[in-house]
Amino acid sequence: MILPRILLQAFPVVPYEDSTSSGLKYRRQLSSRNVMPSEAAINDAREPLSWEAAELQMATPLLKLSERDPDKLDFNERLADKTGREASELGSTEWEDGSTWEATRLALEGIQVLPTGSDGNQMLSALPQLLRLTTETVVGAAELVCSRGGGPGVLEADPRLLSYQPDQIDQGLSFLTTMTASPEAVVAALCAKSPALLAAGIEGSLQEKAVASALESAGTATSKASTAAVVDASTALKRLRNPNSGG
Repeated sequence: MILPRILLQAFPVVPYEDSTSSGLKYRRQLSSRNVMPSEAAINDAREPLSWEAAELQMATPLLKLSERDPDKLDFNERLADKTGREASELGSTEWEDGSTWEATRLALEGIQVLPTGSDGNQMLSALPQLLRLTTETVVGAAELVCSRGGGPGVLEADPRLLSYQPDQIDQGLSFLTTMTASPEAVVAALCAKSPALLAAGIEGSLQEKAVASALESAGTATSKASTAAVVDASTALKRLRNPNSGG
C-alpha cells in the first residue's frame, strides 16, 4: 500500500507483520490534535449508509416462495450482523480512536476540500460515518466530485457525497448524462449550480441497479417455487397411484 505524501508527513508509519493477512499494514502515530470520539459519535458512525443497507437488501431474497430457501435470516438481523462484523473487523484502534478521520481530514486539506487548519467538525457532523470510512475511499470520492461533478463547492453544499464509493459516483454521473442527454461537461456545470443534482443522479443509478437486482431475485425465487411445486405434485401423484409406497 502506498500512502499519500501528506499522510506520511502527518503520520510517521511503522510497518508490522499482520498475522491475518499477507503483506504489511501500518500503525499511524496520532497527531497531538487528534481527539478521541465520544461514544455517541462512534455509535453514529456505525449506522449503515443508505447504499450499505440497500446492498444488503439486494442480497436478501425478494420473494421467499419456496420453503426450501436456506436464507431465512430476517433483514434487520442480517444488517445488524453485517455492521457488527465490519466494526469488529476494523477494530477499536483502527478508527474508533479517531485516527482514520484525522488521516482523512489532513488528506482533504491536501486536496483543498477542507481549508488548512480546519477541524472538519461541520463535515463530520453532516456525515458521522467519516470516522470509519477509509481515507482512500473518501479522497477518491472527493477527487472525482471535484474533477467531474461540479467542484469543491458541491462537496461543501453536500458533504454526504463523500459517503459514496468512487464507482457509485461515476455511475451516477453516467446516469445523469443519459437522463439529460447532455455531455459530461454540461452535467458538471449543472451539478455546480445545483449540488443536489449529483446526489439525485447517484441515488437514481443505485435505484436502477436495485430494480434490476430485485427482478433477477424475483425470477430466481419464482423458478425455485415452481420447481418445488412440480416436485411436490409429482410426489403426491406417486402416492395416490401407489398408497403403499413410502416415496
